[in-house]
Amino acid sequence: MTHAATSFPIRPITPDEWPVMRAMDELAFGGPMPDEAAEIEKELFPWERSLGSYDGDLLVGAAAAFRLRLAVPGGVVRPMAGVTWVAVRPSYRRRGLTRAHMQRQLHDLYEAGDEAIAGLWASEPGIYGRFGYGLASHSLGVNIERPARLVDPPTDATLRIRLIPATEAADTIAPLYEEVATSPAARPGMLARDEKLWWRRATADHEKDRGDATVLMCLLVERGSAVRGYATYRMRSKWDSFRARGTVEVRELYGAEPAALAMLYEFLLDVDLTAETSIWNVPVDDPLLTWLGDRRAAQPRLRDTLYIRLIDVPRALSERSYATDIDLVFEVTDDICDWNAGRWRLQAGPDGASCTRTDAPADLAVPVTALGASYLGSGSFSAGVRAGRVHEVRESAAASATVAFGHEVASFCPYIF
Repeated sequence: MTHAATSFPIRPITPDEWPVMRAMDELAFGGPMPDEAAEIEKELFPWERSLGSYDGDLLVGAAAAFRLRLAVPGGVVRPMAGVTWVAVRPSYRRRGLTRAHMQRQLHDLYEAGDEAIAGLWASEPGIYGRFGYGLASHSLGVNIERPARLVDPPTDATLRIRLIPATEAADTIAPLYEEVATSPAARPGMLARDEKLWWRRATADHEKDRGDATVLMCLLVERGSAVRGYATYRMRSKWDSFRARGTVEVRELYGAEPAALAMLYEFLLDVDLTAETSIWNVPVDDPLLTWLGDRRAAQPRLRDTLYIRLIDVPRALSERSYATDIDLVFEVTDDICDWNAGRWRLQAGPDGASCTRTDAPADLAVPVTALGASYLGSGSFSAGVRAGRVHEVRESAAASATVAFGHEVASFCPYIF
């Protein structure tokens, strides 16, 4: 028997319901959450921006939204609603609960007015386009067999490396991360870490994750007392017929200058008693593939990462800058947020932007997903035209929009939230 989503009342989830929320999430995602991780997640959970569906007293579905800050084109950091904890109790699937939560959440966020955009990492990539989210960022996963050699990497004799336990590293590496994530030169898609809880999460070393591996370490690249790069990693031991076949597992890796980044890679690609280095999240235009003598050795795998949804189209388009001057009218379709639907004139350039409603003829007809996919500079309206998802009303409008929305470096989201 199926039920309409409206048959399940929706209300905020309360802190005393944490055990039920945790149990439902473990059922939905098919794995236990270690107690150490659960403690951090409970403290991070945005209770005041949570939604739960209930069958009587039973929690059967959920969604929530963090308050995050995101680097966008133009060297600025803007508020973003970080959509998270989207889950449905397995026995209540296919009853419209996720749709009800997504629609309610977007309406609540728009009424609150704190953010013009929302973003998420999708557990399944086919879900969120239905709710207006466009894929705005990719990354690479790489597994590099040892030995691997970097060809002509930049060097700097003033840089030194040092190792400390990752659980003791937060205060040391936070300024470097802030520089990389929120400076005017930050990649679009980088996320600030404004609370110490995010650092506890980033440097946590849970026993369940460790298994037969070393403790999580932090590799520092320093010039004097200034940190210029860091990586957190562990070494997982494996022996095959008395031959060392261990793996270096890298959790995070950032360098504020090319020589520091190269020094991190050279260390991590040549750890004794290992056969490979695994890095789960690397920008698609990271220098690593340029420096490798044999880039095929990296076995790069393209991954979808951050999906962006424009909650308030004119405000969102006005909150970033553009690579070239542009004056275009977009005919936007949005089945969920009807306030976004209609024609919007974007007048913008490198120094800023304005976006206002207009009765002028459209240059491009776009679904709101196309605006989300291009928001961080890595999307392409021209590709949308070729895919039949964007309609070009005026010739060359898609090409003009693609260039203007583009960014000189690829977008990159550093962590899952």
